Amino acid sequence: MVETRNRGDREKTTTADPLKSMDLQRIQDEMDLTKLNYDTLARNERSTKERVESMSMKVDSVEKNIEAIGVETTARFKALERRMTVITDLLTRFEESAVFPQRHGKEIASASETQIPQVPITISEPELPPTQIGYRGIHGTLANSDKMLRKIEIPVFSGPLPFDWISRVERFFRFGNYNEDEKLHLVSLSLEGPALQWFNGEIICDPFVNWEQFTQRLLDRFGGPIDNNPAARLFCLKQEGEVEDYVNEFEALRNQVTGIDEKNLIKVFFNGLKSKMKEVIRMKEPVSLTDHKLAVLKMQSTTFC
Repeated sequence: MVETRNRGDREKTTTADPLKSMDLQRIQDEMDLTKLNYDTLARNERSTKERVESMSMKVDSVEKNIEAIGVETTARFKALERRMTVITDLLTRFEESAVFPQRHGKEIASASETQIPQVPITISEPELPPTQIGYRGIHGTLANSDKMLRKIEIPVFSGPLPFDWISRVERFFRFGNYNEDEKLHLVSLSLEGPALQWFNGEIICDPFVNWEQFTQRLLDRFGGPIDNNPAARLFCLKQEGEVEDYVNEFEALRNQVTGIDEKNLIKVFFNGLKSKMKEVIRMKEPVSLTDHKLAVLKMQSTTFC
């Protein structure tokens, strides 16, 4: 009986061993699967963390860009406010002293040029120190007329004859004693048509720094062919009719050209004269450019010519 019981126990043990082995294998598989899931979750967590950090960096970058745009926009608005203040002050000055006089006579810019429209504006004579040569430097009756106004007209520019317009508007600026900023503000009020459209586009894309840059870019845009350049026309100028017409056109072109000394201007003036007038110059032997012009003007009505 004892032997039978032992044999039964051995049979139970033999049957239980495969079951226990199967349970251990299943547990091991579940542990492996759990570890795999844990590793996957860990990788996903790292990836999510990296994405969050990347998004955080992008958000910081966007915030910085927005802040920079805000600073730049504020600066532009402040600059625009300053410009509007200057323009308002200038308009106030013009409104207080504006007159609309009836013009008499005409100004000759060139024998072949048309008259440029004008905007009537009255400005005060600039204040000059007593030691400086000028209207305010003269002691006497004129020096005491501090409230005297000089009527000057600012020319309007729409595109044609840019050199002549620059010469005229610079004369206006000299009398008004305007600084660089005021020149750029004022010039926007004296433009119309294509010139005004060009100006509005330029100040949006690339604002002008000073008056010199403005005039250079304006000439690049509206100067036209090289034949229209006053310097080229001055050097090619020839007397075809009366000497007075020649002198008038020479002076008009000369006023639009800078950087030529008097010696070379005399040569240009002489070379453009007719042969008879050149003989007058040789006989009179004038020294200065003014003397050359006076010599031929005095001889224009004589029988010699």
